[in-house]
Amino acid sequence: QTLGLIGTAVLVSVTTGVGLLGPYLMGKAIDQYILPGDVHGLLWIVFLMIGVYVTTSLTTWLQMYVMAGVAQRTVRDIRNDLFAKLQTLSLRFFDQHPHGELMSRLNSDVIGAQNAVSSTIVTIVTNLIQAAAILIVMFSLEWHLTLVSIAILPLFFIIARKLGEQLRDIARKQMDLNAAMNAH
Repeated sequence: QTLGLIGTAVLVSVTTGVGLLGPYLMGKAIDQYILPGDVHGLLWIVFLMIGVYVTTSLTTWLQMYVMAGVAQRTVRDIRNDLFAKLQTLSLRFFDQHPHGELMSRLNSDVIGAQNAVSSTIVTIVTNLIQAAAILIVMFSLEWHLTLVSIAILPLFFIIARKLGEQLRDIARKQMDLNAAMNAH
């Protein structure tokens, strides 16, 4: 599983790097080939851009494939551990806890772990690498505008935190409703 995570990090880095080439090449195409009317140069850069986008698509697919395997193995291990733990619990425990509630909580926890491993981790790593690469490019192009952009970031974090709290409350209420429905 560690190899899968390392492989995914490498693929995310490659995908991010290649993905940043697309907009760069688009700017070059406009400035150096479309405006001067260089059709031959434009065709060359179009083929290069197609290669960039095909490579980006393939590495994105590959990283999702690798992470899906990691997620499946992780979920298998979690389910096996949960089953082993349930086998050690006393009958009294099962008498005191509604069966539907236990099943609902176990399933939602396992699905949450699967989602975290398969998509959330990849999204976080991808976003961090992309943010770093974009900041480097932004600072190299126009550092004044970059500083202004960074100065307003706390506002977005505050809004995201408020929304996250609301979504967490909604998810908790939904899980309690599911548990109550399965208990009956």
